[in-house]
Amino acid sequence: MKKYILILLGSLLLLMSLNSCQKETAPFAPGSHAKQALDGKKVIFVGCSYTYYGNVVHRGSMEQDTQNYVQDQKERMNDQAFFYQLCKANGAEVNVTDWCYGGHDLTDLFDGSCNADRGCNDHDHLKDLEDRFYDYVILQEILVPDYKTAEDYLTNVRNIMSVFREANPDVRFYYVLHDGIYTQDYPDYWKDAAELIRKEGVSILDWGTLVYDVWNGAVSVPGAALSYNKQSFIVSRTLIDGYHPNPLSGYLYSLMAYCAITGETAVNQPYEFCTADTDVLNQYIKRHYTYDRLTTPENEKETNFIQILSSKADMKGLQTLIDQYLR
Repeated sequence: MKKYILILLGSLLLLMSLNSCQKETAPFAPGSHAKQALDGKKVIFVGCSYTYYGNVVHRGSMEQDTQNYVQDQKERMNDQAFFYQLCKANGAEVNVTDWCYGGHDLTDLFDGSCNADRGCNDHDHLKDLEDRFYDYVILQEILVPDYKTAEDYLTNVRNIMSVFREANPDVRFYYVLHDGIYTQDYPDYWKDAAELIRKEGVSILDWGTLVYDVWNGAVSVPGAALSYNKQSFIVSRTLIDGYHPNPLSGYLYSLMAYCAITGETAVNQPYEFCTADTDVLNQYIKRHYTYDRLTTPENEKETNFIQILSSKADMKGLQTLIDQYLR
């Protein structure tokens, strides 16, 4: 009898052990990858207005379209725009730094002497970046006529990577391709440059091609209830400067960065924070979609980005495309 009791107890202990192992190896719940990859980490977005116009970050942005930049690093940290909100909605508390300056290319921010034409009076932005220990660095370049080859872009990215690697050898890098590669006179070799940068171990975030393909009809948004055009993704405040991202593009940019870091799917990720204040979004339309030329027959350009952000079908379709466009 004792023998049978011992066998029974042994079997029960084995089952309890197996159940315990199953709980430990169960699939992550939604957002748990973010908790693991991003909670307590530091992320810096380095670039220009292609990043902050869409509200990916906003702490260091220009005020009232004047070059009144916040330059102190402490003031640019703890940014709480779209990228932060996405991480927070997934349970991760992350310290985000907005190191984006309008009209600046990456060289302006790292060569020690910003061009006076940028409105900074030859300011040394690199000295302001006293704390260079970051877990994730997202780089975004604008059109740089001085770069004559794809290798020029690669050389510059390598130099910038070394700045952060000296502080944290394990830092991970991401490189953003924006819509300007299509809406501006961008060099033909940008694809070659992106490929060289990717081979350096840098992840490519190509939100520019995604939105361009959608507004030109090259791809369809799965299950979409609304139609798309250029104004769905970028602002057209003037006839000259009609290529900055709006908050819809800013969310797609943020989501690409989030998914690249965490490895999570984009589908069913939260986005409700984007439309939390519709008054702010409507003011955005009034400010950025109004032409300032009297000869222009239209007073405001049509945009439906708020409607898209409010449509479950369209947002799920765009999220599905993000999974396809992440490289």
